[in-house]
Amino acid sequence: MKCFCIWAITAVISFSAYSQSDFDRYSREQKNDFENYKKERQSDFLSYRKKRNAEFADYLAKRWEYFDVVAGRKKTLRPEPPAPIVKKVNEPTSPVRLPDVQIEEIPPVVQPKPVDYPVVLPLPGQPQVEVEFYGMRCTIPSVALQGFELLGLKEEQIARAWKRISSGECDALVSCCNRYGRQMNLCDWGYVELSGRMAKTCLSSGNEAVLLQTYLLTQLGYDARLLRRGNTLTMMIPCSGTLYGYASLNVAGRTYYVLDKTIAGGGKVETYRKNFSEADRVIDLSIRRELNFAERPVTEKRFVSKRYPDMEICVATNENLIDFYAAYPHCENRVYAQAVLSSTAKKAIESFRPRLAGKDEIEAAGLLLNFVQTAFEYKTDGDQFGYEKPFFVDELFYYPYSDCEDRAVLYACLVRELLGLEVVLLDYPRHIATAVCFGRPVEGDYVELNGKRYVVCDPTYINASIGQSMPMYKQERATVIVIAGN
Repeated sequence: MKCFCIWAITAVISFSAYSQSDFDRYSREQKNDFENYKKERQSDFLSYRKKRNAEFADYLAKRWEYFDVVAGRKKTLRPEPPAPIVKKVNEPTSPVRLPDVQIEEIPPVVQPKPVDYPVVLPLPGQPQVEVEFYGMRCTIPSVALQGFELLGLKEEQIARAWKRISSGECDALVSCCNRYGRQMNLCDWGYVELSGRMAKTCLSSGNEAVLLQTYLLTQLGYDARLLRRGNTLTMMIPCSGTLYGYASLNVAGRTYYVLDKTIAGGGKVETYRKNFSEADRVIDLSIRRELNFAERPVTEKRFVSKRYPDMEICVATNENLIDFYAAYPHCENRVYAQAVLSSTAKKAIESFRPRLAGKDEIEAAGLLLNFVQTAFEYKTDGDQFGYEKPFFVDELFYYPYSDCEDRAVLYACLVRELLGLEVVLLDYPRHIATAVCFGRPVEGDYVELNGKRYVVCDPTYINASIGQSMPMYKQERATVIVIAGN
């Protein structure tokens, strides 16, 4: 019996060892099979792209057409009052339904799926360079100018350069642009900036860098196109909304914005009608996810309501994020109102939640309204910057002053985040306010939208309560800006 037990134990151990060995071998085989599958798919992807790029280069060699350039629309300075309007104590008010509003129509943008660009390693011996992008240090493979030089801007010369640039040496660079962009959670405009920064680092400035940036964006699926004016090559892109201050042209029914601001409009440029076959994404100007830049916090600032001292928050903004916003192109106010907050700003705003606990939505909205009215110093964009400068919410906690549209954006954010109520912006020619859809009837000035009543809450009408709009706007028609996510 004892011998049998020893034999049985030995057999189990041997079987276990044999099974473990089999399992390890099986795991290695599966891993190798998967890696081979990935390499095969990557090879197929790159081969397919190379073929499509060669076809596109042949198309670029054909005669380009002339198109008219339209001058860019400037975001003009809003003629706001030099000081905020203060509601007088005991000033009589008579609630009214405001004039019928005009709704800002935003056509939906149907986007193709993002390109799943594979990880591509640099070629053997390919030198590396470093690109700094809002605190992130990106190590990228360098692209030598030799072989990518544009000795002229004739169609066949541009086509030859495109064919050369898509021959394989830039595959790892496209991969890096994709990888770092995802690490930083970039919005579409972030990719425009990052690709430009990488292109200029590799090829300095000039026509070659424009060609490389356009190539990077098209390989990531964006509809970026080249245009020629004299001896200058530049890039143009379509956007989901208006890009203020940039000249534009219409190609095949789509509006493209010219990123070279020296092209002001009123003339002709040359370009082509069809883009690279795998690139049809427009630049969505919205910021739908938190941007992940390196932290560079500034000194913490304290903001407190004058009427309700316990309504206060402290915020230390990330200067890298502020720098990115400072370079952001001017676009519609809805972009600023619906942009995702940084985690720093969100955490600061969340600190209000315990102070609003137990209060109904009307009282809570009133506390938030007085906070926005009185916790910030007022100054018009003209006085602070010399030009129109709408703020993203994080910027209100950084710059020393804010004006009416900035406060409207902040108040809309607070009400949506903390109270879960629908908010719209009321855009007048000289002013912006907000209006809130409460869950129960509230007395005061209001607008009707799709059968719902939105009560005016004006963050720049100092000491005004919910439902009180500035007297000069009671009879003026506003454009309603609907905030996505309401």
